[in-house]
Amino acid sequence: MPVVGFPFSSTNPPVTEIVQLISPIVLYIIQTFGFDRIVFGSNFPVDKASFSYLNLVQALKTIFSENSFSIENQRKIFFSNAIKLYALSPESML
Repeated sequence: MPVVGFPFSSTNPPVTEIVQLISPIVLYIIQTFGFDRIVFGSNFPVDKASFSYLNLVQALKTIFSENSFSIENQRKIFFSNAIKLYALSPESML
């Protein structure tokens, strides 16, 4: 994530710092494409050089909570839209 200000380092920045830097990007994407056209993805394991996957997920949860995004819309981003995009059946996820 050097693009948004995280250098490659051995430190793991706090969730609050990650939220501050990625929130404008996340909100812009949601505003531009809407909840029905977004699928969660990450740049891991490459981003592991900048921060942990757990802190990334916590940062996204914080952003969604602070902006009162419904559970339904969060489910679209993290699950339902991928099911549609890749033409999967929910049963195949078991």
